[in-house]
Amino acid sequence: MPMLSERMMEAYRRIERAMGFGRSRQWLQRRLAAPTAKLDFSTEHRSFLLRNKMIRDALPERRCWILDVGSNTGETTRFLAASGHMVIGVEKFQEEYSEAVRKPQLGAGFLLAEVGSGFFEQAPSWDAILLLSVLHRIYASEGESVMRKVLEDCGKVAQNIFLEGSIRHSRYMDLGHEAPGFEDLQEASSFAWHKQLVDDCLGEDWKIIDYKSLPCTENEPVRLYFHLRKEVRVNGEELVG
Repeated sequence: MPMLSERMMEAYRRIERAMGFGRSRQWLQRRLAAPTAKLDFSTEHRSFLLRNKMIRDALPERRCWILDVGSNTGETTRFLAASGHMVIGVEKFQEEYSEAVRKPQLGAGFLLAEVGSGFFEQAPSWDAILLLSVLHRIYASEGESVMRKVLEDCGKVAQNIFLEGSIRHSRYMDLGHEAPGFEDLQEASSFAWHKQLVDDCLGEDWKIIDYKSLPCTENEPVRLYFHLRKEVRVNGEELVG
């Protein structure tokens, strides 16, 4: 693993303190899900770079602390770090994590850990949390209730959430869970389901700032992109956070 600056080591320590795991990053890295719980991420996302640029352009014009949940091989983590932000990617699969840390980028760091219920207990605040094509992964491996808990917990520690949702049932059902409550491959139905999910888990203080359907793959024509922001209320009036 590449040598990390003191700033990045502090980022690791922030994660570890938030998770209540003490000071041992090695102990955290051993906390992996069973390797049999592996999903297929081999298909290429047609709007990958466009999506990353949209996130970059939507972030505040200052250095932000960003948590990239389900960072896979770290492309988005490194992209935003190269734009001047401090970004921590969290990935639970060894192969993807190992590939990510082989490509060091100033401002980017990676943790090998599973994000589930309890991950965000006593967590520090983040300018943005990325949930890019990850909620269906949590749904597939842990079930809908854990997925909802993760989104709810993100809302307690983030000012912005960038969420990318799948419209394809099979992405939620890889490991035997029931289909989610929208029509398979139907954008309007999936949008309604995701919007209700956001309303249920985040509440009225969170607003949809931007929504787009982004071209994805042959088997899944689009993915749904949401930029969510928590509104700050002063004397009952809403201010942009």
